[in-house]
Amino acid sequence: MGARKTVKISPDTNQVEEVKKITEGGRGVDAAIEATGIPEVWEKTILIVRKGGVANLFGGCKSKTTITIDTAVIHYNEVTIKGVYHHTPYYVKKAFDLITNRIINARDFITSTVPLEELIPTLEKVGRQEGIKYNIDVG
Repeated sequence: MGARKTVKISPDTNQVEEVKKITEGGRGVDAAIEATGIPEVWEKTILIVRKGGVANLFGGCKSKTTITIDTAVIHYNEVTIKGVYHHTPYYVKKAFDLITNRIINARDFITSTVPLEELIPTLEKVGRQEGIKYNIDVG
């Protein structure tokens, strides 16, 4: 999908260090987009951006979820943390324009197509974070 570099991780991997290793001088990335809605990933996203960088926290966490972050990272590194909720008319139109103008191929995000009869097991997969998006074929 156009990535120039990837990082192979495992449960024993320090993901923040691994990402910083592939940036110039180990400074971190200019911008990081989190799209999982997992609090631990939110925290790591904030930590991988460079001084003056932007952490975009796109994936929605469950209500009343909290994260812990060293305030010095935000203050002294001048990191901008931005939350974006994609269901506003602006973002729906922007996404639609990216797809219809073929800047983004929406098919790249479809894990699989399943028949309507498999809707419940497919929603259970989504709940377990298996896959990205599913196309439901209503026949």
